[in-house]
Amino acid sequence: MRYNPDIHDRHSIRLKGFDYSRMRFYYITVCTKDRENFFGTVGARHWLALNEYGKVVENCITTIPIIYENVELHEFVIMPNHLHALLEIKHAIDNPGKDGRADVSPLQEHHSKLKTIGYIIGQFKSTVTKEIRGKGLQNFAWQRNYYEHIIRSQGELNQIREYILNNPINWNIDEYY
Repeated sequence: MRYNPDIHDRHSIRLKGFDYSRMRFYYITVCTKDRENFFGTVGARHWLALNEYGKVVENCITTIPIIYENVELHEFVIMPNHLHALLEIKHAIDNPGKDGRADVSPLQEHHSKLKTIGYIIGQFKSTVTKEIRGKGLQNFAWQRNYYEHIIRSQGELNQIREYILNNPINWNIDEYY
């Protein structure tokens, strides 16, 4: 069914007017469609066992700082049906090739331009989907959107780091379980 604004309620959950390419820490949660467990299991001792699909997610999330040179990946955890990640946009970057300083390919230029968190997560979700479906899991899908929180203080940053690191311990009481 095509999107119809009269019957579909697709309002943005993003902070209106906020520049999501700004230098900040961003807490991200991405869930699978219907919270289906695709990525592995959490064992009795809260040990994460990623399956081949979970390893695709791990590979894709850890390559974000390689693709986007101004983004740093801090703590992250891949759970059976979701991912929590702490991303930091560290600085604005120049657009190489535009000022004559560098001779770069169009692909390098495309990836080195400043991107928003939404763009980065969209590319991440798309890449993971293609790779997992390429491995034969045709019914794999993410939920339509993702959750994001802009970190505003050191205390908040510390609390979110702790939440991410303790997520496997709390799996049995997790809202995504």
